[in-house]
Amino acid sequence: EGLGFHHSYLIGILWGTIEFVGGMFLILGVFARYAAISILFTVLMYTLRIFISYGYILQNNRLEYMLLIIAGTIPIIMLGGGKWSLWDES
Repeated sequence: EGLGFHHSYLIGILWGTIEFVGGMFLILGVFARYAAISILFTVLMYTLRIFISYGYILQNNRLEYMLLIIAGTIPIIMLGGGKWSLWDES
């Protein structure tokens, strides 16, 4: 019941896997748009659950880090992996 999610252990495993695999895909440039969308989704869900439930506490730079991840994934979603990616999606 962590953060109000049912089956929070499974969701934790799923989110951890998405962030790890998505991060590896972003580093390699493989399916960069899909990886960025999945990371953006998990970060948005986490951010909305935490900051709506507990308020906007700017302790330990939590909100700024989440906003940095969100701002970093949006250009990748819009532009793709670029010419250095291993897999060209265009």
